[in-house]
Amino acid sequence: MKPIKVFIPGEKLRLRDPIEKPEQGAPPAKPVEVQVVRQFPHHVLVKSVKGTRWCITNAEIMTVMARKAEDGRLYDKHGKLICAK
Repeated sequence: MKPIKVFIPGEKLRLRDPIEKPEQGAPPAKPVEVQVVRQFPHHVLVKSVKGTRWCITNAEIMTVMARKAEDGRLYDKHGKLICAK
């Protein structure tokens, strides 16, 4: 999936840390502030405050952005509907 937003290296994002897996029945892991290292065609390389690096796909970023949207709908820069909850 191609990116719907271009991230600049150094930009801050709040994502869930994929390394910290909560036990079953426990509350979900808290979001961690990460810094964009580099954007590739289908994923983004990020780095946590601790220095851990991992990639997040553009589809996962789109899902997070749609959840944060007021009406649950995500639009591209031309106003075209991309996805809805």
